[in-house]
Amino acid sequence: MGAANVSDTSRPVRRSDAGRDGSVSRRAHAPLASMRDLVGAYEAHARAVYSFAYFLCGRSRAEQITHDTFVWWWTYVQVDDANAMTQRMSLLGSAYERAVQAAGLPARSQLAMQEASVGLAYFGGLNCDQVAAILEEPSEAVKVHIQRGMLRLRPAGSQGSAETAGLA
Repeated sequence: MGAANVSDTSRPVRRSDAGRDGSVSRRAHAPLASMRDLVGAYEAHARAVYSFAYFLCGRSRAEQITHDTFVWWWTYVQVDDANAMTQRMSLLGSAYERAVQAAGLPARSQLAMQEASVGLAYFGGLNCDQVAAILEEPSEAVKVHIQRGMLRLRPAGSQGSAETAGLA
């Protein structure tokens, strides 16, 4: 097993990620998520994760997605000096992957990207750059996804022109 890229914090590190010679990357030396870390992350981010999953999949799947997301986080993610927003982005990204699988949508379909962009921005409280990082899309594309997703969510009989919708 080769040395891991120390600057790459986007992918989780498993608890057993040590080389055969016993060497581990600097990131693997960060303390593992303890029960206290899990409780803190849950208290800080559970509402956003659940709301986002509910938005994408409905109530029946949202509870399971939220549960699976926090179990994944506790099992695989190393706790280091990451701030709360990095935690939230990691959790919401994991919830997105699980929601797309549960809904049976292609992850890169226009509908999935629009819903995910709107949900991450609204329920996750993320800006366009943060949503773009999770979805691995350019910021400009995320802005378009949000705009189109909001137009699609607008009630059918609502009054509004292209000018008031920001399309002019």
